[in-house]
Amino acid sequence: MNELTTYSMYSKNLNLDWNYGIHLPKNYKPNMPLLVLMHGAFGNQRSIEERFHLSDYLHKNPINCVILSIDGFNTF
Repeated sequence: MNELTTYSMYSKNLNLDWNYGIHLPKNYKPNMPLLVLMHGAFGNQRSIEERFHLSDYLHKNPINCVILSIDGFNTF
């Protein structure tokens, strides 16, 4: 997976679909470190990808970790 792929999961407690993006490096292993990216106020799980071209950066500068980008809505 060379780009941030967006998924959604339903939260019964919040009664809504929670969106998130994940980037798995080409050499993915289950025990890799996890880097969680939060977009800040006014954005979504794709904001970092769209503003900073994360997939392009990672293609040129691969890092050995899983990157998770969550949608915090406007609550951060």
